[in-house]
Amino acid sequence: MPELPDQELTLAIIPSGVVRPRESRFDLQLIFEATTQAGDMAIKVVSVAHFLYEGIDDITNTPYFVQNAPAIAFPYIRAYISALTTLSGAPPTMLPTLNLSSQADLLR
Repeated sequence: MPELPDQELTLAIIPSGVVRPRESRFDLQLIFEATTQAGDMAIKVVSVAHFLYEGIDDITNTPYFVQNAPAIAFPYIRAYISALTTLSGAPPTMLPTLNLSSQADLLR
């Protein structure tokens, strides 16, 4: 879990994916959790992103989905958390951009 010392947040990202070959679709579920070290704030976002594909017979051996899908979906979660904290009257929580390529192994 990466930590953000300036905001005192601990982050966790839990990816999982389902291939739906009949529909030519890959469904990525990202569970994102952020908690302050003091325990006064906790955010949990569960998102599902649907990726359509064509021209690929077997995507289970294709690195595009497991490497790129989390990187495509995460900026939406990041923007949502920023808007949610800002609109709630709390100080805005700006998450850093993250390299999610290490999460690819969790999707295989």
